Amino acid sequence: MSVSNIVKGKLTMNKSALFVMMSISSLWANDNMDVSKSNIILYLSFFILLAVGIYMIWRKTVSDLETNESKENEVEEKTDKARLKILKDDIDRIKIDRQPFRLSGMLHILTNKIGEEIRKNGHVLYYDIDKELKRYIVGDNDYLEQILEILCRHLISLNTDSEIVLHLSKEGRYLVFELYNKTAQLSKKELERLNSLMQLSENASEYANTYVKAKKIAKSMAGRLTLECHKKGGTRYRLEIPFHPDRDNRSNQNVLKEKIEGKSVLFIGKTKSEIKRIEYIFHTFGLNIEHMHSDEFESKRPDISKYDIVVLHSSDLLPKQISFFKKLEERRKDNFKIIVIHELFESETKIEMTKPIADAEIYKPVIIGDVEEILYQMYILQSKAVKGINNVEVFDPAVFKIRGSRRITKKDISKFTGAYIAVAEDSKVDQRIMRNILAHEGLKVFFVENGQEMLEILEKEPIDIIFSDINMPVMDGLLMTKKIRQNKKWKDIPIISISSMAFGHEVKAMQVAGMNAAITKPIISEDVYEALERFLTVLPKWKSTSSSESKYIEGIPHNDPKILNVRQALRKYANSDAYEKVLLQVRSEVQNSTEEFTNLIYMEHYKALSEYINNLLPLYKKIYAKEMEKMLNEVLDYLSQKNKSHVMEYTFLYKEKLKAVLLEIDQYLAKR
Repeated sequence: MSVSNIVKGKLTMNKSALFVMMSISSLWANDNMDVSKSNIILYLSFFILLAVGIYMIWRKTVSDLETNESKENEVEEKTDKARLKILKDDIDRIKIDRQPFRLSGMLHILTNKIGEEIRKNGHVLYYDIDKELKRYIVGDNDYLEQILEILCRHLISLNTDSEIVLHLSKEGRYLVFELYNKTAQLSKKELERLNSLMQLSENASEYANTYVKAKKIAKSMAGRLTLECHKKGGTRYRLEIPFHPDRDNRSNQNVLKEKIEGKSVLFIGKTKSEIKRIEYIFHTFGLNIEHMHSDEFESKRPDISKYDIVVLHSSDLLPKQISFFKKLEERRKDNFKIIVIHELFESETKIEMTKPIADAEIYKPVIIGDVEEILYQMYILQSKAVKGINNVEVFDPAVFKIRGSRRITKKDISKFTGAYIAVAEDSKVDQRIMRNILAHEGLKVFFVENGQEMLEILEKEPIDIIFSDINMPVMDGLLMTKKIRQNKKWKDIPIISISSMAFGHEVKAMQVAGMNAAITKPIISEDVYEALERFLTVLPKWKSTSSSESKYIEGIPHNDPKILNVRQALRKYANSDAYEKVLLQVRSEVQNSTEEFTNLIYMEHYKALSEYINNLLPLYKKIYAKEMEKMLNEVLDYLSQKNKSHVMEYTFLYKEKLKAVLLEIDQYLAKR
């Protein structure tokens, strides 16, 4: 409520009080009114007291609001000054590093940071990278990503439902990043103001000051940052920095081109412009491209034998089309490949539906480095499981990610005295943060800058837990984790990701590699403590065996009764040994049932599917797996209906619920 509104209220109240008094005066003057004068005096006194009371309450409210408004302004002023100081400190500490890094890794981090704002504003994000640029470039990926994030956030905020494009090219001796929003406009005054700013200012907006920071970083890189705005071209940023070639030449483009040049690729999609954006990447490797509209695919099935690769957009695929490619899988030639492209914010259910037909997956925005990686794995390494295809268990990314729930003190950290902790992180900023969090004399903490150095540390030190970034030079966090899990000495060491990669498919890749959990950047002490609490306590030297006894109540291990109702089952069976025998029998019969269940759906053999479910139901009833029973009965009900277009979604649900049932069985048997 503003002060101006309160003033208006005051005037209205005064008018009302005047009206009441005039009304009472008229009653007094009216000789015909059969009211005693003493009663009127009482009424009048009451109304006067009421009016005075209301006025005093109103004055107090106005005073409180003015005080609160003053305090809020003071807080905002202090906050603005604090932000300005942080920016100033950041600028003073700028120290540019120069090392090779994977371009696609940096862009994925950028996508994670701005993705939610892109979605909220209805934008589409594209990365256009010239084929001259290899998979690795040389520079300071931390500071480059900071600049690009500042510029992207500004372009996103200018309007809605537009395209945000980052074009990356090499022009002479310079690496050029062009970021633009074609439909966004800045006023001439605003453009001149932003371009003229060279120093931080208390009078400038928060964005203007962060833009100054971006310009300072660019200057420290011996480059420059400019901003332009045109009616046709929209708002456009241009960052130029010196180009330093990757002398180790980590790109596989030339090797790939020799191997796959001339192969035929069929693109199937709805939007021609969307297809063309991705086509030029595949042209880089000497591939011959054809495309077909999704609607045309419905009426005219393509002769797949003519092609070596088919590229599909999962968002365009209907169950019938997925079924077509599933049936095709049984008789297709060995060197025929299917690549599925997923949307940035696609549902896990849709992703799971397309997995059985895919040899590889890519997630938008499509980056040349990702295409190079999957083609290299398919045709040079001849891998049959690119990016975890067909071997990724269904799991909840939200559970995999760690979230601390309370404020942490140094005393809390001290409980881990004696622990050997290793941190793999190439960012100096994040190293410093972890150093501050783990600064306790009782902890032995080792810092390395890449996965290879971590393997060397493990050879020398008895490490208890590892925190690792994903995108690092020499050896990234995923490859490092795979190598650790292959070594019997280290296979049980908890590995926690510390990364900006936060999308479901990226978190899933961490789990597939063998990581135990993930902390999302920016790193905070609460999350680090939660990781230590969760994973160091499972080791014998941190946790006494007596604590495991708390998991029992009346001899029955804790479990989720919705998944497996142990208590109800034990009432039916004569003793726990009899129930254990049934569990072992059911487990052996259902543990591989996902494949048959999925195949029957994809082949549209609905009669056989009904029979198969009727055989499964008694098994789940025996062990009191209530949720699974309920879901299978739903499928039977669904199969009895005419429209079966959504039945494919049950492939994902069955796999997920079976995993939960098997986990509950194993936990129960382990405690027996």
